[in-house]
Amino acid sequence: MEKANRTKKWLIWFFGAVAVLTVLVCMAVYIVDPFFQFRVRDGQYFLTENYVNGGIIKNDDYDTIIIGSCMVQNYDIAYFDRTFGADAVKIGGGGLDSGGVIRYLELANRVGSAENYFINVDLYGFESTDSVKQRALELSEYDYLLRDDPLARLQYAFSYEVWFRFLPVDVGMSACCALTGKLPVASLSSRSEIAHVGEWSDNFVYGEEAVMKSRENEDTAATVLNEQEQSEMRAAMQESMDAYIEAIDFSAGNYTFIFPPYSYLYWEDARAANTYEVLTEAKQYLTEKLKSNGAAVYDFQDADVTYDLDYYMDTTHYSKELNDFMTECMASGKYRK
Repeated sequence: MEKANRTKKWLIWFFGAVAVLTVLVCMAVYIVDPFFQFRVRDGQYFLTENYVNGGIIKNDDYDTIIIGSCMVQNYDIAYFDRTFGADAVKIGGGGLDSGGVIRYLELANRVGSAENYFINVDLYGFESTDSVKQRALELSEYDYLLRDDPLARLQYAFSYEVWFRFLPVDVGMSACCALTGKLPVASLSSRSEIAHVGEWSDNFVYGEEAVMKSRENEDTAATVLNEQEQSEMRAAMQESMDAYIEAIDFSAGNYTFIFPPYSYLYWEDARAANTYEVLTEAKQYLTEKLKSNGAAVYDFQDADVTYDLDYYMDTTHYSKELNDFMTECMASGKYRK
């Protein structure tokens, strides 16, 4: 009997300690909130786009949202806001394909803060034979940050990334701001401001030499499609685009879709690979589908600037000046299809 009582007492203490620890962990994460799941804090935390995108969509104040791959990450939000009279946020991610765009778009629609949606369209994001809708529903390591259910909250509270990568840094940065009124290192400023999340333009060298060097390192002639492969690619892209269109709620706001200004060399490589016609046909197909749903479409892929390699680091990635260029053109209606 005595042994049973000791065991019972031990179990009570054990589960009590676990409960207290769980509460303390949850309280700490709720208070610090490094991934903005409950509130946003601008200029205090070290921000990495994949971890804070969901929180920005949920909790920031905005009426316009820009979503896409790294092609949108260098938009100057202050300039965009002045040009359009908007209050915008950008939600970007390197390699973000059409399925990833849909996942962020679905969250933005559910939150309902945005009136205007600017969506980047990368054609390579439709080349998979998997349907966009299926990929949009797939779980990823960031999926819990896009949900609000109890399991997602628990995963957030006990996340490795929270406790060992971001929370200690964020607490230190916040403490420094509170004590000194500034961040410990000036260069952290751009990494802590929501308007600059994910920006990379200043980290690279641009110009013809850089582009050609990058091109030499790529095996651009590795695959040349035959007629059957072209037909299969055409069908796969159309299937993906149909699913993409089906997944978008066009009644949720005003939609603008943007084909970004890849350099002319991207299209030369496409011709060499026998994919040029497939890509241009697919772009026309998607353009007509989007326009038929009331969306505006801008195509910068044959703009004069695409022939000026001073703006490029490789055949597709461009400097922030071209993001400003697109902002100006969209405000004036230039390059609208």
